[in-house]
Amino acid sequence: MPVQTYVPPRLPSSRDTAPKLVARGQSDDRPPAVRIPTPEELGIGNANLVAGNEPVDWSMVERRLDAAGVTGYQVERTAAGFRFVCQSASGKVTGSGASKGEAVRNALAQLR
Repeated sequence: MPVQTYVPPRLPSSRDTAPKLVARGQSDDRPPAVRIPTPEELGIGNANLVAGNEPVDWSMVERRLDAAGVTGYQVERTAAGFRFVCQSASGKVTGSGASKGEAVRNALAQLR
């Protein structure tokens, strides 16, 4: 006697037709434009790297010096205040000022 295999009945389904898929590289909805403030507006730009008699933020100064390719630097106390000297591939850069911050700021301005 032959063995009959069971075939389940086909029941009606809401997925009888496959949904139409649409792939887009860009959405139709455009979010409102967002303006990103500049570093200077946030108070973290180069202009505020070293200001007046405030303590020098040496981590920021060293990052700026590294970005400029400076290989070494030193700070000297002079009769008139301070001298900041840094050495780069293009030569020696010197900044002087009444405070360390002013001397560093004057030297960094020459590296731009």
